[in-house]
Amino acid sequence: MDEYTVSYWDIGLNRIESDARFSASGAMLEQIEYDYNVDTGFLRTKITRDVESRLKNRVVYQYNPQGRLWRNKRRLQPGRRQFYRVYL
Repeated sequence: MDEYTVSYWDIGLNRIESDARFSASGAMLEQIEYDYNVDTGFLRTKITRDVESRLKNRVVYQYNPQGRLWRNKRRLQPGRRQFYRVYL
């Protein structure tokens, strides 16, 4: 095993609130936070931070009116490029 992830769920065990990724030796590698839309329950953002809580990237998810994932926008560290992924 090279690394492992610990997931923290909401009280109803419906959604993952955050993840922490660790090396095999137990050193934290990164933290991931999830944010959900209150009305739909869909994932809205995923923020990844390094061990010093610095932003590594942020992914914003958008859905079409039928509730299907339409696209996501990934922004790397501040000042770096943004990437879009569109789903058909």
